Amino acid sequence: MLLRQLLAAAGDGLMLVQLDERARGRIEVSPAVARRFVKRALSSRAYAEWQLWRASTPDSVLLCFSGMPPWLPVRGTVVVLQQNRNLLGINSLRQFPFKVALRIAFERAICRMFRGRVHEYVVQSPSMKRELSRWRGGGARIRVLPFADLARSRRDVELAGERFDFVYVASGDGHKNHQRLLDAWLLLGRQSIFPSLALTVEPDNLPILDRVQELSRNHGLRLTNLGVLDHDDVLDLYLRAGALIFPSLGESLGLPLLEAARAGLPIVAAERDYVRDIVTPAETFDPESPVSIARAVRRFLRCPEEPVSVMS
Repeated sequence: MLLRQLLAAAGDGLMLVQLDERARGRIEVSPAVARRFVKRALSSRAYAEWQLWRASTPDSVLLCFSGMPPWLPVRGTVVVLQQNRNLLGINSLRQFPFKVALRIAFERAICRMFRGRVHEYVVQSPSMKRELSRWRGGGARIRVLPFADLARSRRDVELAGERFDFVYVASGDGHKNHQRLLDAWLLLGRQSIFPSLALTVEPDNLPILDRVQELSRNHGLRLTNLGVLDHDDVLDLYLRAGALIFPSLGESLGLPLLEAARAGLPIVAAERDYVRDIVTPAETFDPESPVSIARAVRRFLRCPEEPVSVMS
C-alpha cells in the first residue's frame, strides 16, 4: 500500500523503477517510466544493483524502499525509507525460520557495511527515528514523514457477515507475537471467557495455524484465520469487528493502528512507543506477558480480574 502511494505521488517524475517480481501485476507504474523486475535470487539482485549503478548520474535521486542502501557506490543522492526494524538488529533472529534468519543476517550486514552511502533516511514515527539514530550513530539526516492512504478507512457503514469481538491484522512474522496472543486467549478460555478473534496469517505459517486449530478443537476457543486479505477486505473487516488487538513487539509505523483508528475502532494494544506515536489506545498491556494481554482484554470487556486479597 505504501509503495503504491509513493509511485502514484511521483507520477512521471520517475526515471527508473526496479521492483520485486512478486509486484508484477500488483503495482502500477506509468508506461512512460522504465521498469525492471528483480527475481528472488542473489544473482538477480546483484545484477539489479549493477544496473542502478550504471544508470545513476550526479543529479540522480535514488529512493531505496527496501530499507537497504545500494551495494555499489551509485552517483547522486541516496534516500532510504527505513520501515524494517529487523534490518537494524533490534529483534532477535531466533524467532525466524533458519533460511529467513540467514537472509536477514545478510541484509543487516549490507545495511551496516554501506550505511555511509546513505545521505538521508526517512522514517514514519518518532520512536523509529530514535532507534535508527542509536543504530546509525550520527552522520546522516533522518526525517519523520508518516504517510498512509486513509481515505476509505471510515466506520460509517455496518456490513453484513460474521462479526468478531477482536481482529488482529498482521502477518505471521515472529515479532507480530501471535503465540503470546494465543496464550492469552487460552487463559481467557480457562476463566470461561470466550471472545472471538480473527487473524490474517498466511496459509503456509503452520506453527500458528496448527496452534489455532488445536486451541479451537480442544479448548473451544473462538479463533478464525481469514488468511491474507486484500486491502479493501481489511477495511471491510474493521467494520465487522468490535476492536483491534495489536500485540506486536515493534513496528516502524503500524498501519493497522491508523486504519482502525480512522474506522472508529477501539484499540487494545501493546504499551510500546510505536503505538502511542500514532494512536491513543483504549487499553494497553505488556506484549511479553500473556497474563497482561488477557487482563487488558478483560478490562475492555468490562469484566476485570479482581486483585488478590491481602491478609494481615
